Amino acid sequence: MKLVRSYTLRASFIFALISLLLLGGLGWATNEAMSLEMERAIASANSEEQNKYRQLMDAWNAQLRLALWRLDARLGQTLSREESRPYAHYSALQSPFPAIQRDGSISSPGTIFFPSPLLSAEIPDWIQLHFQIDSAGGWSSPEVIQPQLQNFLSKLPVGFPLPNVTPERKELLCLLQTRYPAASILPQLEAKGVTLNFDNNNAVGNGYYFNSSKLQGLNNGSLNQAPVNAPNSQLPNLASQPAGKNPISNGLGQDPALDFQERMNATRTGNGRNIANNEDNRNFLTVPSTLSVNRKPVDVVLGEMRPIWLPSPDKPEQLLMVRAGLAGSTPVYQGFVINWPKIQNLMREEIGDLFEKIDFRALPEKEPLHPEKSMSTLPVELNVLDPAPEVPEEITQLHLPLWTPLRAGLAIVWLSTLVALLAVGIGGWSLMSLSERRIRFVSAVTHELRTPLTTMRLYLDMLHQGMITDPQQQKEYLGTLNTEADRLNRLIANVLEFSRLEQQNIPVRRQNILIEAFLNSVHSLWVDRCKESHKELVLENQLGEGFAFQTDPQLLERVLSNLIDNARKYSNTASDPRIWLRAYSQADQIILEIEDRGPGVDRKDRHSIFRPFRRGHAADVQAGGVGLGLALAVSWTKMLGGKLSYEPRSPGACFMVVLPTA
Repeated sequence: MKLVRSYTLRASFIFALISLLLLGGLGWATNEAMSLEMERAIASANSEEQNKYRQLMDAWNAQLRLALWRLDARLGQTLSREESRPYAHYSALQSPFPAIQRDGSISSPGTIFFPSPLLSAEIPDWIQLHFQIDSAGGWSSPEVIQPQLQNFLSKLPVGFPLPNVTPERKELLCLLQTRYPAASILPQLEAKGVTLNFDNNNAVGNGYYFNSSKLQGLNNGSLNQAPVNAPNSQLPNLASQPAGKNPISNGLGQDPALDFQERMNATRTGNGRNIANNEDNRNFLTVPSTLSVNRKPVDVVLGEMRPIWLPSPDKPEQLLMVRAGLAGSTPVYQGFVINWPKIQNLMREEIGDLFEKIDFRALPEKEPLHPEKSMSTLPVELNVLDPAPEVPEEITQLHLPLWTPLRAGLAIVWLSTLVALLAVGIGGWSLMSLSERRIRFVSAVTHELRTPLTTMRLYLDMLHQGMITDPQQQKEYLGTLNTEADRLNRLIANVLEFSRLEQQNIPVRRQNILIEAFLNSVHSLWVDRCKESHKELVLENQLGEGFAFQTDPQLLERVLSNLIDNARKYSNTASDPRIWLRAYSQADQIILEIEDRGPGVDRKDRHSIFRPFRRGHAADVQAGGVGLGLALAVSWTKMLGGKLSYEPRSPGACFMVVLPTA
């Protein structure tokens, strides 16, 4: 048995070690798989959040591009129109050349004047003032003219409104003259890149314009410096020119520029003419008599118009659209002042449906740091105050569903592994139990066979050799031989019955029996044997004489015999020698009890004693037996449809056979 236990412990240890390694490896793989699943879920969630953020940012950027497109398109038309504005529009009065009279002759330069469209044209309210700057005349504006000229124009019989000649423009021009003197502003403009670039297609004047600096001095902002009393000698006296060199009298020359140049050269001779005395325009009699022009023809080259911010105490700075020009050899700058607050309101209205809150910031004169937010027509950057899509925070923790495909798969693997371990464990335990049972069986049978055989051989030898001559002693020896033979017979019978039970080939033959007769036969069978063991078998039948029921009397007799035999053997040390065979009914059941006053069964052995080849650890080894009695009794009781159970007594033991009545 020690060898069996050693094998059992060793096999159990190996099985536990293998199970531990297998479960440990499976646990590690499970942990890694779940960690990987969590990482993938977090990465997927972060990727999804980033995709949502990118979609929102794409929509937000598209909205911003649409806003910039709208603003540039809205302002671009006006800015283009202003950039294409001719050079002469920046003079309140311009004298076109050539002007053809009704008789086909060319009007002498300085005899016909057109007022600048800037005096009466409809101008957006965000254009505050058109201006011109040159070194000689400083700041001037076609929209700021002298009162005499304003008077003169307002009294024209054709009616000539001057809506753009306003005190606000005059005040703004004075402010610019004061804040940015020509001597300082011209270098600034050049430094800011407002120059002529002859490599580009600079706009060239469509013909020739009068250098109207002096005329502008009359009608523009250089009010204080305007030569309003210029001598009449500055006007050319074309009539005094030689007939052959008078281009006007000769009609349109082949080269109007050269012809005009000749006539302008004539002005330098001092033969000027007072417009006020123009006999063909009597209505101009009210024009100041001192009005004079310098009829010097000049080439005009214009650059592109550029937006610049001028330093100013006002914030932001003064926004101007300026272009550089060259009138003859004189640098000229033309442009207009933008009303920054009004153009902001205009731009806000334009894109109000795209952004509720937006601000505009002035950009420095360099490449914008954020071209995606910068306008192309103005050095302005959009500062959207509406909340932009927020960058999603990185997800580091995620609550996954309880059951995911991976977890379900792992659960199946775990369940399969545990079932496999359980099956291997049960199989191993069964094999070890079977081995142990076989060893117990061999050991018990060997012991149970050897003991009666040894006794029987000894007694038979003594009787055979005539060593026992006393008849009484011979009778005792023969009784002992009979007992040992009976013991040997029961042992072999139990082994055979157990073998038949294993093969399940024991038939059940039920018949109607009287309980009183049956109990009496069992009592008579075992009463003498109990006496031999110094026990008293007490029969208590509470069912009555006529009580009958159906059962297999032979199987039931074997059950009761095994229980009485066990009570007889394992209660040798009991002070009360009685063994009760009790019968009574309870509900629809018949209960047969075998009760003794022996040591009983330990609590830990109360389940194992019903297994084959198992006995209580505290059972009397001298009582013998191979541990088949209770196992056979349980099997036979089940075949009869009943149940065998153990009930402890104090002191003693009681085995109850519960059988159905039908």
